[in-house]
Amino acid sequence: MSPRIKSTDSKGNPYKINAESATQDQEDQATFEKPCCEIVGTKGQQIKLKSDKGFLDQKEQKFTYDGNVHLETNDGYNFDTKKAIVDLKLQNILGKDPVVGQGPAGKITAKEGFFLQKKNQ
Repeated sequence: MSPRIKSTDSKGNPYKINAESATQDQEDQATFEKPCCEIVGTKGQQIKLKSDKGFLDQKEQKFTYDGNVHLETNDGYNFDTKKAIVDLKLQNILGKDPVVGQGPAGKITAKEGFFLQKKNQ
């Protein structure tokens, strides 16, 4: 109940994942209910992700958010999509489903997904 993971990426930047509950499916895999992740970028940018379900593959160092995915940045952007995959090593986020969002630049939509790359903020 209420599992928490705190770690750092390959460059030492922190991230944390928490959830309502989790089940370890295999030695290096787990399924999460209501996961939430916080990533801190190299310049201090904060990204929060949450969804209905999550799947952690420790071997691949990937966390998949599935169902009602909401992504929020501390610089005013909010996005909603169906599924997002976080590369925990590189802290990049990929989504292949349509995404809608709002931010300082106005409304943002994409039919074929999105990619957030940490090194480019």
